[in-house]
Amino acid sequence: MKTVLLLLSAIITQFMYSSAEGSERAEVSPKSVQEALLKLHWAVTDRETENLEARTARAKVMAQALFDAANEVDLPMKQRHLIGVAASIWWFETRFSLEVHNGGLSRWGSDDGRAKCFGQIHERSVGIKLQEGERLRDFRQRQKDMWESLAGSDYEATKRCAVSTMRHYFSKVGMCRRHVDFWARAFGEYGTGAGTCEKLPTSDRRHLLAVRIAGAI
Repeated sequence: MKTVLLLLSAIITQFMYSSAEGSERAEVSPKSVQEALLKLHWAVTDRETENLEARTARAKVMAQALFDAANEVDLPMKQRHLIGVAASIWWFETRFSLEVHNGGLSRWGSDDGRAKCFGQIHERSVGIKLQEGERLRDFRQRQKDMWESLAGSDYEATKRCAVSTMRHYFSKVGMCRRHVDFWARAFGEYGTGAGTCEKLPTSDRRHLLAVRIAGAI
């Protein structure tokens, strides 16, 4: 059984890991991303505060943000798979909770206030680097400002969250590349930040959801 899972992971890896400039079988659109997001089960806690019309409108913002972020980041993965990765992380981390999207605390995420947005990004994980000649104090402040800017349900904040999610995931991919099933392990490492690339019970599920979303859009 383990051999079969490793073989499946290797096949998916070959399928996913290719240049962003590679040919697409069909053009991805924000509309197709929105439709894929709406098919998932959203946070139960939002049922009393968000009707279908409001949820559809929010999904439109999320879809456009994911679409544009995948075009903007310079990462070695096709656009549809970058979108699938980020959407899978967002769903597993927060179930697209409105509370989290608005920047507040929620049963679905926020790590007691230490994480922002659907990607549950911590302050030290926003993905910016120390610039030449920049003082550490100034860098920390810039890092904090960037982290704070991830919270919010508007388009710009949601896009920043998408970019940070994609970059943070790829930092985990690099860490876990020594394993055959590194794509799945990177999802687990994203969630724990333990630095061990340990395979978690949800790692394969997160990975397969990313592939399923990519295939649907």
